[in-house]
Amino acid sequence: MLLVIGLVGGVPAACAQKSYVGLATGINNYTGILGAGIQVGLTPQWSLRGGAGVGSWGTKVTGGVLFSPTSKSKWKINAAFSSASGVDDIELDLDTDGGNKLVLLNLNRQGLVNLSLVRFYENKKSRGFVLEFGYSFIAGPATFYTVKDGSSLASSSIRLLNVLRPGGFTLGMGYMICFHGHDEE
Repeated sequence: MLLVIGLVGGVPAACAQKSYVGLATGINNYTGILGAGIQVGLTPQWSLRGGAGVGSWGTKVTGGVLFSPTSKSKWKINAAFSSASGVDDIELDLDTDGGNKLVLLNLNRQGLVNLSLVRFYENKKSRGFVLEFGYSFIAGPATFYTVKDGSSLASSSIRLLNVLRPGGFTLGMGYMICFHGHDEE
């Protein structure tokens, strides 16, 4: 799971075709531990959303769409695909069958399908606080790490890598600022 800082989106109903940038924090959100994102309103009900940043599994990039069931709804449905790059040649202090030691391994690239509900709490200056709740499904290979030095990992180390691996419940919160567009009257 990733602790994330990045854009969390949801276009306010009164200004659905505005474009936004923002920062946020969360778990399994879509920009990584530190990142930036953008959201571009296409229609009152549809927006494109993208983000990039750094997470516990390397860099992360995401592209997706937000859908509002009605043009006045503050809740949005998010569907996106993320790619966490992985990390090559990382040394981690892990438990092995031969005891605790530094292990050389690769954290392999992971693909993720993200589904979530997003809620925007806007103020009158086209800025606002955002909450996101959902799930990030792993769409990457089953082999998510590769031991490079011949060590045999203990089950506790495999559990730790599973915790660090992206995917699982999504919880995010953030702040967005409008950079293009105007309020509907």
